[in-house]
Amino acid sequence: MILLKSCIFPNTIPQNLYKNAEQNFLFFDIETTGLSWRTSHLYLIGCAYYETYSISRGTQDCSDCEYSADTQNFANRRGCKSSADIQDSADNCDEDSGEGRWVLRQWFLDRPGEEKQLLEAFSDFLDTFALSEEKTSPKNEHSPVLVHYNGSGFDLPYLRHKYEYFGLPDPFASLESLDLFRTIRPYQRLLQLDSLRQKALETALGLPRRDPYSGGELIDVYAQYMRSGEKTLLDHLLLHNFEDVQNLLPLYAITLYDDLFSGNYEICSLEMKKDENGQDILQAVLTLSDALPKELSASFVPEADELPLAAAPVCELPLTAAPVSELPLAAVPVNGLDSGEKTAGDGAAWRLCAAGSTAVLSIPVLRGELYHFFPDYRNYFYLPDEDMAVHKSVGVFVDAAHRRRATADTCYQRITGRFLPQLSECFTPVLRRARRSKLTWFRLEDFPLDPSSDSVKTCLLQLIKMLL
Repeated sequence: MILLKSCIFPNTIPQNLYKNAEQNFLFFDIETTGLSWRTSHLYLIGCAYYETYSISRGTQDCSDCEYSADTQNFANRRGCKSSADIQDSADNCDEDSGEGRWVLRQWFLDRPGEEKQLLEAFSDFLDTFALSEEKTSPKNEHSPVLVHYNGSGFDLPYLRHKYEYFGLPDPFASLESLDLFRTIRPYQRLLQLDSLRQKALETALGLPRRDPYSGGELIDVYAQYMRSGEKTLLDHLLLHNFEDVQNLLPLYAITLYDDLFSGNYEICSLEMKKDENGQDILQAVLTLSDALPKELSASFVPEADELPLAAAPVCELPLTAAPVSELPLAAVPVNGLDSGEKTAGDGAAWRLCAAGSTAVLSIPVLRGELYHFFPDYRNYFYLPDEDMAVHKSVGVFVDAAHRRRATADTCYQRITGRFLPQLSECFTPVLRRARRSKLTWFRLEDFPLDPSSDSVKTCLLQLIKMLL
């Protein structure tokens, strides 16, 4: 077995990764000779984590493995021999970078008959890692979190089957798991991603990669290495896994999309504006904890089938927070409609634009008349002359020739004013265009738009989620 350990310097480490460092993240990926655990075997495990100097100096054994901090010369860092111990390269890392460093370990199986030993070595590491984190941060109640890309669909089930086959305990039973593939999947349309393969996502986010092979192609490379022992082939195998794991760190930034669509942001400002057509727009400027890895733009025309439209062209949004007056408004071409066109009765497009750490939600204000429907229509009379419903306790005083029993469709009051949409009854009375409309509205004149209000926060979050 070949064991390697070295410092890594990912191109971009998102700030939210450091802010969540107490979660004890462990990024990992595996390489196998096939998809079925029954007919293939595991030959490589790689993992990356943040290691404090207090852990690295005193809990790890050292050997004579060669070390270089230059990740661009990856192939030159092959100093480990078969069955060598893991190298501790703490003395080679730059202590000025902080109290620790990012470390990447790899366990490579150069003897297929030692698959059980590979599994045991990784299991022992997981136990040691969890224990080391507990000793370093005794107040930390978080168990290590395994971070992976589609590991829930392949890596973890594969390894669990292997551990069970060899009669070994499941090392993942007490560990939390975060699948970045499942995190990004709901946003594929909004981010206009053609593919969700890890390499495709890395390309979309501008992450460099030198490895030319796919995981499937490496099966033949591994077979050739096992026959020849050629070092160049080993370098290709290790490089692929190395970059798979290393790029998980910058990919962690995609969790910020979850922050945006779960309300984990600050409302920087909330105010009324007008677009170039004189349309009233409510504009909410939101601040995220870190910069999004890829800009996002989406539009929605309310009550046009009440379904989100395709992702709109990316808006011109500054990468850093800017004064509200400089940020874009909502009226933009959507699915071939000019910004001045009206649909579904004043239905200019809602718009969400997000880039950097700033997101702008722009909601057109509806002017006109909406209806508040009473649910207990049997207790109401409908007055055709006034086109409204009144309770029977009042309607009994109206001439019988000018009243009739209300139905579910005629049991309403008409309300005029300026309105904003809501997806649940945050504000009452609840207003609709028609009784069966799913989208509801509230009248602006009845409620102050206070950014600190829980109702306002809930309403904005619901509108953002509607864009998914």
